[in-house]
Amino acid sequence: MADALDSTRTPSRRAFFAHAVASGVAAAQPPIFLVAGASGLALACTRAATQRALLDSPEVQNWTDERWDRLYDDTFGIYERAITEGSASIGDVVAKARLLLGDLERSGELEKGSQVGRLASVILNEIVSLAA
Repeated sequence: MADALDSTRTPSRRAFFAHAVASGVAAAQPPIFLVAGASGLALACTRAATQRALLDSPEVQNWTDERWDRLYDDTFGIYERAITEGSASIGDVVAKARLLLGDLERSGELEKGSQVGRLASVILNEIVSLAA
């Protein structure tokens, strides 16, 4: 991995995530719960949250670059879908909130204590709680 992060080369996405895992930036997979009758968008967001956590896990270190890239592209394609596709139900909003909460937790944004991070956490957790 040392040569993948060599300053003379552009690091790959895989090397970046591997470095994040090794440095402890990546957190454990957040719990994701599915409800019966969830929409395609909600299911996709749930899948993306699970896949995003997997991308940060040590399990992927032995994967081929092609396999890792497919998972990365699929995962962040779903992020783009979540951004551009309006929610049709509270289940969609909750799935988007869980996806974002997982990333905020992994990034360490919630631990920084900023008002913006804390407010985002409160709002997203309220959405999830009120919908339960």
